Amino acid sequence: YDKRLIDRPQIIALNKVDVTEAEETAADVAGRLAEAGHEVYRISAATRQGLTELKWAMWRRVEESRGPEEEPEVQDDGSPPLH
Repeated sequence: YDKRLIDRPQIIALNKVDVTEAEETAADVAGRLAEAGHEVYRISAATRQGLTELKWAMWRRVEESRGPEEEPEVQDDGSPPLH
């Protein structure tokens, strides 16, 4: 663990929201984390729910760290490019 990690941009992904009980918990936790200023995504790896939004959020964070450049290409499914 490196204490400098706390200063890096963070995205929180809450997985398993395809399970009813987990979605209820995720909704509560996501609300609290968002109130604290965190960027939170509720996802399901099994059903792919929320993954496109999460991928775009990660893409934006990478692009922000690189500085201004050209508009990113978009894959046929609307996902960010896989460079």
